Amino acid sequence: MVEKGNILPALFIENRFIVQPKTCDGITIRFLTDTGGGCFITPAAAKKAILSISEGNIDGSRGWLAEPPRFKDGDWIPPLMIKGEPAKFPVIDPNQFYLEKDLDGMLGQAWFANRVWTFDYLTGKMIYHTLWESENNIGGHRVQLGFQKDSSNYRITNFPRIEATIDGETIDFLFDTGATLNLSDKGIKELNKEGSQFVGTSFITQSIFKKWITRHPNWRVIENAENTTGLPIIEVPEVSIAGLTVGPVWFTMRPDYNFHKYMSQWMDKQIDGALGGSAFQFFRITVDYPDGAAYFIRGD
Repeated sequence: MVEKGNILPALFIENRFIVQPKTCDGITIRFLTDTGGGCFITPAAAKKAILSISEGNIDGSRGWLAEPPRFKDGDWIPPLMIKGEPAKFPVIDPNQFYLEKDLDGMLGQAWFANRVWTFDYLTGKMIYHTLWESENNIGGHRVQLGFQKDSSNYRITNFPRIEATIDGETIDFLFDTGATLNLSDKGIKELNKEGSQFVGTSFITQSIFKKWITRHPNWRVIENAENTTGLPIIEVPEVSIAGLTVGPVWFTMRPDYNFHKYMSQWMDKQIDGALGGSAFQFFRITVDYPDGAAYFIRGD
């Protein structure tokens, strides 16, 4: 394996990676990195960074676009690229995405596309690989990821699908580094938790959530754990990913529609939830987007 990478200027907070590059003018911009999300910058951040804004096309609709920031060497992150060219950032109100107030935007599937990344949850480092050549025996446990493609086998979106086995059942999930739970006061108290109320989580559909409760009434459930929705969370003792079993893992319930209909429209097949920081915290994960594969190494 040949591997060369840049450790990005990132904060690792509650099992989420938040990059904080600095512009050439010394302005810090804080982006949540979200493999299951979109790309945007907030109006306040675009103004703070003195970015030129113009009207343009955003997914078939008219909207506002900011010129891409220019970052300092050493405090740099790779640019957003669309069709091989540096792209402008959609300027979007953060309330549309429930983004916490101290963040300036999100870096999602289009930013990750066609690149190789390591999310090291064991050390809190995020790495962008500038040179990557993998042989069959790369180290770690390799899994194939699913991506939506057209009839010509061209990848339409870059939302990765990954399988995990829970309670003897193989379930399809979105690979979702940005999955976030906004804990309610009740959730914080019952978890006996200190720190941010925003934490990395995983999501599961209501139908499977109810099935788990029926089968395992002893699994711990916290009702009204999420601040914005009042939805519950459940502690699953064991989850197997890439043949590696870890746990316990907290899952936040979501209505079936969120994944069966809404998110699945951008996936290669129907999914039943998303795996995020509550599951990934046990691993060092390298995601090779060009090859459509991920490599998992479990911590001791």
